[in-house]
Amino acid sequence: GSAPCNAHADCNSHGTLATHFCTPWDECMEIQANLCGSRIMHKDGVCLPLEHCVRGLHAPVDGSCPAFIGKNGEALSASLTVAEALRLEGSMMLAIHHQAMNVWPHNTSGQDRVLAQMHDYRASSRNRLDDLEYVGIFSADAGVFTQEKLVQLTCPSVEISIPNSPKHFFEARIHRTEFEMSMQHAECSCVAGETRGRCPRAVGFSIP
Repeated sequence: GSAPCNAHADCNSHGTLATHFCTPWDECMEIQANLCGSRIMHKDGVCLPLEHCVRGLHAPVDGSCPAFIGKNGEALSASLTVAEALRLEGSMMLAIHHQAMNVWPHNTSGQDRVLAQMHDYRASSRNRLDDLEYVGIFSADAGVFTQEKLVQLTCPSVEISIPNSPKHFFEARIHRTEFEMSMQHAECSCVAGETRGRCPRAVGFSIP
């Protein structure tokens, strides 16, 4: 079974880099009892391989994992960095029912462009369940998005295709009859022979 411990130092030889850590015995029994062995008097924890701590499978007794050993034998510390890349204001959000997103590399300023389907959930539309949709075009620089354009689509809840090749993206209307869409956007119906020419037949937007 695993060795008992009260601290991380009990799990590793003095003067060596850590390969194990100390986790509370009670918690170990609740999560993965086959690893814990028998509880030893005057010892509150049990030693487990350090990867269990780094991956968050078991909590360390003192709230932090010992230094992790890299392939080159050096001690590494695990960290997670979170940064805000995009802030959307008001009722504009990323579309969730239909979503398309892609990256176009290297525009004229040397920055990548990120394209994403957007949805305005509070547009002024009377008695309609869905609102307005757009494709947002953002330049990406050092992990921060800056909006360049907001292109309104012909209808909400369309399917968008954004190829890897820059300059064009495409939309396709949902294959539903006018009756099926009568409580939402009947004018967006696109069924052959029933739509009186409303289905788009070409590129809706082109970026120079």
